[in-house]
Amino acid sequence: MLVSCNNPRNNSLKEIEDRNLTLLEYDYCSKKNHLHEFDSVTFVPLETNERSLISSITKILYKNETYYIFDKVQAMIFLFDDNGSYITKIHNIGSGPGEYADISDFDIDADLNIYISSIVGRKIIKYKYPDYKLFTEYKTNATVMEIAVDEKTGKIWGTNIFQTEDGICLGFYSNEKFVPVIASRGIADNANTPFKAQSFYKSGNHLFFNPRYSPYIYMIDNDEVSKGI
Repeated sequence: MLVSCNNPRNNSLKEIEDRNLTLLEYDYCSKKNHLHEFDSVTFVPLETNERSLISSITKILYKNETYYIFDKVQAMIFLFDDNGSYITKIHNIGSGPGEYADISDFDIDADLNIYISSIVGRKIIKYKYPDYKLFTEYKTNATVMEIAVDEKTGKIWGTNIFQTEDGICLGFYSNEKFVPVIASRGIADNANTPFKAQSFYKSGNHLFFNPRYSPYIYMIDNDEVSKGI
């Protein structure tokens, strides 16, 4: 039995052009006159070996000249340096301390510690820089789909938090539970807004929150959450 992936390249390009999107493809970007100007485009080939085989890329963060790649299918976090060389990975499948059955999301704090959230285990695990062998576990009162660490305060924020009495759209972690800041019902009237794959964003040392079904962007500043446009 032979299994193969089908990639109808020409059809895909036509669909992209029809939607007026800017295309960045390795073999194609130099041949297309883009509407947007870029100073440069850099391709970073990732080292491939038996330790660094990626099944799917769910999320990528870049910090301290390091690429952090979340593979949700394999429940792994891969680390590559600025040149694409493999550094290490977090792969602690299990039910013991410092282990998890799944990863729903991950983030990095200002000290380069890595945080992962586990739905099955209802916990967040902080793996400490530099070798990520030491860890701290935070038990939660609910399942958390997405997390973000405020780099100014070190506070852990969560969104799409289920199995609580009222439902929490946004909250911060304190004393083994998430304290609600925005309730889920507070954004129910924006359900027609296009779905977004990610709710937390960082710019500089600022943390922003854009609910999945909401047109609003909130800025998180210490314990204050203010709504923008």
